[in-house]
Amino acid sequence: MFKHLFRTLALTLCLVFSSSASEAQGLGGVRVDTPEAVSNPKPDGDDFLLPLPCGLSMAFRIIFIPERGHLSDFKTTFGTNAKKVNIGDDVYVSSDFNGKHEDYISSSLSISDLPPKYRDVADKIRASFTYDDYNRQLYLIGKYELSVGQYEAVMNGNCALNNKSSYPAVDISWYDAVAFTEKLMTHVLRNNPDALPFSPDDPDLVGIVRLPTEEEWEFAARGGHMTDSDQLAVNDFFPMDEDSGLADYAIYDDEVNPPPTGPNRIGTRLPNQAGLHDTIGNVDEMTMSNYHMVFLDREHGSNGGFSRKGGGFRDRIPNIYSGARREALFFFKDGPGRYTDLGVRFVISSANLGSPAKEAALSDEYAKLKESNEHFEVTEGIDVKEQIRFLRYLTERETEEKFRNKYAELIQQLETMENEGIAAVEFEKTSVRGKINALINRLMLLRNTRVLLNLHDYKLEILSNDIEARTSGRLKPAPDASQTEKKTRQNEINALKKEIQKVGESRKDFESSYALMRENYNALLSEIIAREDLIDDQIVMVLQDIKGDSFMSRELRKNLATVKDNIDFVSNGGNPADIPREKLEDFSREG
Repeated sequence: MFKHLFRTLALTLCLVFSSSASEAQGLGGVRVDTPEAVSNPKPDGDDFLLPLPCGLSMAFRIIFIPERGHLSDFKTTFGTNAKKVNIGDDVYVSSDFNGKHEDYISSSLSISDLPPKYRDVADKIRASFTYDDYNRQLYLIGKYELSVGQYEAVMNGNCALNNKSSYPAVDISWYDAVAFTEKLMTHVLRNNPDALPFSPDDPDLVGIVRLPTEEEWEFAARGGHMTDSDQLAVNDFFPMDEDSGLADYAIYDDEVNPPPTGPNRIGTRLPNQAGLHDTIGNVDEMTMSNYHMVFLDREHGSNGGFSRKGGGFRDRIPNIYSGARREALFFFKDGPGRYTDLGVRFVISSANLGSPAKEAALSDEYAKLKESNEHFEVTEGIDVKEQIRFLRYLTERETEEKFRNKYAELIQQLETMENEGIAAVEFEKTSVRGKINALINRLMLLRNTRVLLNLHDYKLEILSNDIEARTSGRLKPAPDASQTEKKTRQNEINALKKEIQKVGESRKDFESSYALMRENYNALLSEIIAREDLIDDQIVMVLQDIKGDSFMSRELRKNLATVKDNIDFVSNGGNPADIPREKLEDFSREG
């Protein structure tokens, strides 16, 4: 119970001493940031360093993408589900048009494009995980947010450092950030051109420093290649060390302690799996992507301002999710949009085509792929597979055996369905029979999710009872108890409250999942009524597919009976949204 307390105390001491070590004493006793604190306060052998003026540098991390070549890309989930969160007397609801959506990410760089001294580093990183022949493509992203010292050195030639030089550069506009990349590229190409990536086959193709796209930023912020595809799809944050809390990774308003009055120095918190610091909290970060609303699980066509990501020191949990996305303005009435809680980190990439020679080579590659009809998409999942992956992830993090056993039971049920081929039918299929199977599948997922919600409620009840016992029950310290015993009891209560917060956040995710699955179920019922003339015959065919005396066959027939009742209800003019939850989760009879 005290593991996290000691972890936090140790981290605090490290930050105090590292802060002292990263600053030098200036005239008059004023502390002055060192070049290391401004450029790379937490150096690592895998860092890619780009030289800046004034003897400074900018550290980048290599991010691999699970793809096979220039004409391949990686499909994954971006954004986050709409969430309802109580904050004091206020209720925060993230907009549906900021929600989850599927999109693709790719890159034009490969290991051979890196400067020679970094190719071994990239090979070592790639060897630390296995994707067969994937991960040939990569991009580089800033290890930290742009610091004040870096900004002043490049933009104004100001090499003087002070006690604010290692803080993130804020109150700069999107246009200032673009101008920074122009000046930085000009400096590097003039003084250290070999420090940039280049194409061995085309000397005109050089790596460029620019703002990240929203997809590049979010993929890296979730942990990139160091986070498996299951976690990328379900996590609001990158996977954190089990001994650490959110405050070990982010500077934000936790609603418990006094809110931060401003950002902290770059790199004071722990990095994510990809080695990036402050991707959540501290300051929001710019992207080069225009802000689009999310509509029907895709980005809407309307172009707005630009997307800002990651949340800042003023934000609470909903706005610091890795997938959280908000719109920032290019311009206010009085000039370019500048925010005191908005900074930037950059990426290094290259041109997709760049020259007639490369365009011709890619055209030939495309022709060969088209002829062979090779399918390059890496991730193409169905809901049941995602549910299995999520349950396995929960099992790995669950400490209580009874919950682990329950997760294992649910996984076994879903795997049985998958092996029998029932869950492989997606609801998007146009046939009535496919949609009936999809409805059966949705009922199973709804029931399993309800079980998980009940388990979370049970765990919250146990934790609340534990707190009650320590505050007014049998474990409450006696009036004459020592201060040490009282402090120990209070520490236990604080740890239980944090666990309640963590379980509560997990439960909200399941509530969101349940709501989305219910929406899909309602939509399918509405669609299937359009071919009412085919329904009865197709139900008979589905019934033939699931005949038998096995446990799974009996369960599927119960689901089918419920589906038939729901179809009859909608056929008679009922609204799918009016079907009571109990009617969906009642599997007590066989049709």
